[in-house]
Amino acid sequence: MRTPVFNLFKAVCAVLLLLTASCATVKIEKPAESYLRDAVRPQPSIIGFTAEARLADIQAELNRSFSGLVYEDNSLDDNGGDNLMVKAWKQGDIQLAMRDNTIIYRVPLRLWIKAGFKTTRLGITLSDYREASGALALMFRTAVNLNPDWTLSTQTETTGYEWLTEPVVKVAGINVPVKFVADLILQKNLRTLSSAIDESVKEYLDLKPYALEAWKSLNQPLILNEEYRVWLSMQPSGFFATPIMARDGVIRIRTGLQAVIETQVGEKPAAGPPGPLPRLKIGDEAGERVVINASVDIPFAEINRQASQYLSGQTFTQG
Repeated sequence: MRTPVFNLFKAVCAVLLLLTASCATVKIEKPAESYLRDAVRPQPSIIGFTAEARLADIQAELNRSFSGLVYEDNSLDDNGGDNLMVKAWKQGDIQLAMRDNTIIYRVPLRLWIKAGFKTTRLGITLSDYREASGALALMFRTAVNLNPDWTLSTQTETTGYEWLTEPVVKVAGINVPVKFVADLILQKNLRTLSSAIDESVKEYLDLKPYALEAWKSLNQPLILNEEYRVWLSMQPSGFFATPIMARDGVIRIRTGLQAVIETQVGEKPAAGPPGPLPRLKIGDEAGERVVINASVDIPFAEINRQASQYLSGQTFTQG
């Protein structure tokens, strides 16, 4: 009588025979040899720096571009027949001050005025004109802001005027409309002064050309050591900046760069395409801080090459 143990033994033998036969007839191909590069990357680094411009430099540039005769009205009949001729010259330097992001400036002017009247009655024209002189200071303020597209925007407005010397008529009998004259010169010079301020501020605070140049160069690997073939690669991911502020006569913009920094030993790494300049992140949290996180990649082939170069022919003894 065959026992259950005997039947189990026969089943195991049958399975072993099948496996042996399969191993004898199936040939498994060896997989291709390959290595996976470590995908761990360092945290982005933060490099902060400050862009500065002296208010005195902007003031000097403004005075160079805005000088001499700044307003001229040679007609007695324009402005609705105002019977007024006015000329204004800059008298002394324009003085600048700045609070936060607002430039405050005062423009002193010397005036020549011809005023009078002209009337026709019963076919007879009567007129009388007199000359007057005076001095006036115009006040303006310009708010300067840095935009996410790297441009600067300015907004200029008048804040009033101050008579330094009110017009004095050489021959009595003619009243000079001093408020009308002041308002006229204010409005006529607002656009001119705004343009001059814009050009001066942008000349000293325009960051976009420098950002574009840095953006392109940062995407190119930099050789740190030619002998050991050490390369530094940066992959910038963005720029940040604080709003424009002024203190002690210096205009400051705190800016910074965020990038992944990697070092590699061996062949020059491939440079990635720079892409478009990213938008600027503007906020109060940006500061002069530097946080560097870097990785070092040394291929085994480079280790072997360096070892062969510096250890070949060396003799080491002990004892």
